[in-house]
Amino acid sequence: MITSQDFFALVERHLTAAMLEAHYVKIGQYDVMRSSPTSELLSSGHAGPRRSRVSSWLQKHRGAPKVAALEVGYEGSSNGDEDWILYYPETRELDLTSWRDTLDGHADWDVWHDRLVQDKAELERRLVVLSAAIRGQSE
Repeated sequence: MITSQDFFALVERHLTAAMLEAHYVKIGQYDVMRSSPTSELLSSGHAGPRRSRVSSWLQKHRGAPKVAALEVGYEGSSNGDEDWILYYPETRELDLTSWRDTLDGHADWDVWHDRLVQDKAELERRLVVLSAAIRGQSE
């Protein structure tokens, strides 16, 4: 299983410089227990709530099992929107849906539905793709 230390180190290694170049500001890094909206949404076929609605959505789904969630959030300087990188180690799900517009044309996976990462190498590869997409967008 990928640990929180592994995940945060990969984010730091592959995304920090790209985020700074693109004028994003890191707003948070969390290791928490929460309901896993992605597991339920993937099984139900729904796309999922926008990040701004996650809190109210989670309140409605309090009965869902708790899982470890690793989260890193950034705020863009141009629009003030928050974008999050979410990873659920127990289910091996990497949620990059808030980056879907940035990843359009870069990701070779379905950002909405293909969230399972088999191993650390695949997690790292997807973070590298996100980094390249962010760099390409800021040029």
